[in-house]
Amino acid sequence: MPEDSPSDRINDKREYYRLVYLEEERPVLKIGRHAFRVMDISQGGLRFLNPKTVRLDEWVKGKLSLSCGEIIPLEGRIEWMHDDEFGLLLDTPISATAMEKERLYLFHP
Repeated sequence: MPEDSPSDRINDKREYYRLVYLEEERPVLKIGRHAFRVMDISQGGLRFLNPKTVRLDEWVKGKLSLSCGEIIPLEGRIEWMHDDEFGLLLDTPISATAMEKERLYLFHP
């Protein structure tokens, strides 16, 4: 599969910017009694790891514990799955304030 060219990345049509986490900084998504490590977030969705392939409904409800300490209740639809990575499209966006607080925490400790 060809890699994205620089112009493809510049012309990315995402509505929101993403915060991509280093492995040791990953926040936790709790759905029911299960906890999942989050690889990246945007206001509109997130990508998380499901290494034990916990069976999830198409629609999920849970809490996202950000690295900065914010806890965000959320719900949304599992949009895609690839190996142990899952994409969650949020019903209600994460606030711009929470995203900025997390960004500042990650990049200005």
